[in-house]
Order: sequence, then C-alpha cells, then structure tokens
Amino acid sequence: MTSFASIENDNTTIYDNFLYIIDTAIESGNASLIQQAIKDYKNIPEVYINMAKTIYLQLITEQIEEIKLT
Repeated sequence: MTSFASIENDNTTIYDNFLYIIDTAIESGNASLIQQAIKDYKNIPEVYINMAKTIYLQLITEQIEEIKLT
C-alpha cells in the first residue's frame, strides 16, 4: 500500500494532503486508506477526523450492502 503521508508540494498543507487521501479513498472505494490517514494525521483538528470517520462508515456500509446484494 502506498503511503500518502509524505505527499508534498510547496503550496500544499497537511489539510490538503489529508483531504486528497480521503478523496482518493472515495474514488477507489478503499476504506483502508481512510483508516491509515486517520492514524497518520491524528494531530489535525477533530472536525477533519470526524468527517473522515463518517466517510469511512459510509464506504463500509456500501461494501456490506454490495455483499448482501450478491
């Protein structure tokens, strides 16, 4: 698995990096990316963490629903 924690750009903030990872997780459906981002960015404001946790739960719920349908 690729670690996104080291994404850097002169104009990029840790918040940008965190949100990029969350977006990547949503696009790929890979909830484990969110789980890792929460661990890697545990010191960012709680509002970001809570948002990521909500999205994580949504992705997991969608995956469970897919399993039920097949």
